[in-house]
Amino acid sequence: MQPAVIKKLIESKSLTELKAAEAKICQNLAPDFEVAGEDVNEQLTHILAAIQILEMVENDKTSLNNAFRRFFERVRTSIS
Repeated sequence: MQPAVIKKLIESKSLTELKAAEAKICQNLAPDFEVAGEDVNEQLTHILAAIQILEMVENDKTSLNNAFRRFFERVRTSIS
């Protein structure tokens, strides 16, 4: 999981575009835009992270930076 890739996605793609890309990958199809990652699993991870962050912004009415920080705090907590 690369934070820079996720940040690029959330700054350049809409929630609708990201969900469409998720659906395509789940159907073993290529998304309509390039997603960085070593393999399809990492690409899907980046897309899902971007979706969660954008949903936090939308649902919690929080800033993008705050949602980004909260997401990665949860990731660090789950790993440790």
